[in-house]
Amino acid sequence: MSHINFHNLSKTKSDNYETPKQVWEDIAPYVNREFVIYEPFYCSGASGKFLNEIGFKNVIHEDVDFFTNSFKFDMIISNPPYSSLKKILTRIVTIDKPFMLLMPITLLSKQYFKKVFAGKKVQLLIPKKRIHFSNVECKSTGTSKSYFDTCWFCYGINLPNDITFL
Repeated sequence: MSHINFHNLSKTKSDNYETPKQVWEDIAPYVNREFVIYEPFYCSGASGKFLNEIGFKNVIHEDVDFFTNSFKFDMIISNPPYSSLKKILTRIVTIDKPFMLLMPITLLSKQYFKKVFAGKKVQLLIPKKRIHFSNVECKSTGTSKSYFDTCWFCYGINLPNDITFL
């Protein structure tokens, strides 16, 4: 997690949700294994571990501030905290590196998304089914049923189709 304190967003909401390993496996064929991959949003560190386990050896996944770090990388892959998407996406556009971001599909209709990505070719990878994320703060089951659909928003990946169903 980037030093935005997502634990204190509110008493009932948190951005501490992690992506299951299978979801990372589903996108692996679309990622250049030679790239240095930056997964900027740390949470418990599971996504960096999963990326290593599925064969990505050049992964930067450290608990440092996304907005001020100076890492050298080829591509960003992440499930960013949704409460700060506008700020995160604005920063990502200024970085101008390829990315794959797992975000709510409803983002396509948001005015700030349209403004930030005007003139840029964004492609979509649509997951096989609705993703149920792990909640690091849920003590009983550790999982949370999602009430919304997500997809991978991709830029600079040059996928064969603008919309790809996984």
